[in-house]
Amino acid sequence: MTEQRFVFTPIWVRVVCIGALTSTLALAVYFTWRYAETAKETWVLVSLSLGQISASGLAIALLVFFSEKDIGALGVKVKADEFLARTLPGTLVFIGYPIAAEKPWSDARFSRRLIRDNQRKSATKIAIRHNSGEPFAFYRVRSADGDVIMRCQLNVGEITVSYYVPADRPEAVDEIRAKLEWATSRYTDIGGYTASWYFSQEAFDGRTYVSVHLSRDFDATFLDNERAKLQVAQDIALSTGSLIKDCTAKGVRLTYAA
Repeated sequence: MTEQRFVFTPIWVRVVCIGALTSTLALAVYFTWRYAETAKETWVLVSLSLGQISASGLAIALLVFFSEKDIGALGVKVKADEFLARTLPGTLVFIGYPIAAEKPWSDARFSRRLIRDNQRKSATKIAIRHNSGEPFAFYRVRSADGDVIMRCQLNVGEITVSYYVPADRPEAVDEIRAKLEWATSRYTDIGGYTASWYFSQEAFDGRTYVSVHLSRDFDATFLDNERAKLQVAQDIALSTGSLIKDCTAKGVRLTYAA
């Protein structure tokens, strides 16, 4: 595992540094303007040099202080929260999205605004159970093809995706595992996940389920890699959509009747 070392800068040090550099830059601008049309060229040159130095220092300070990779455990937890509460559900919402109407390729449009608009217009609804700082979240996906309760656990670089199938006896594990073998193969055969199956009573509603837990250990820098996070979120969404369709086709109910 690659170890990354960062130097933490206290807030008061940041404030003092930025304040001093900003004040120096302001004074340099003032003196430059004050003596620009006078014979005191030395003052102008000194002010310009001081302004250039303070402006460069301010730019470097802002870059160092505010573009760092979220130093510390709390920063990592914020990135995990963002993945669990924004990136993943924002991708799951495209499950069952209607196929776009056919049109010339030159008429295709794309932008951040259009992506957000399509997320809002999606008929698939995602409900989430998540407390900020927790390394996991539960989701109820309601799509035109069916509903499913799932869970995603994110432990820095280790991800576990879980699905819950209603069941009333432990013997149902083998039966459900056989029926969902193809649906989970996208994870195990293609994605490199390992699968574990259990029968248990779940705390989120007190009912009994057969659950499958699919785990994979990614790189320790996973939370800093936006492309990797998008790839995982899209892979989970595609796999979840396939699982819902496969279960519907095989008559496997994924939620208890309301």
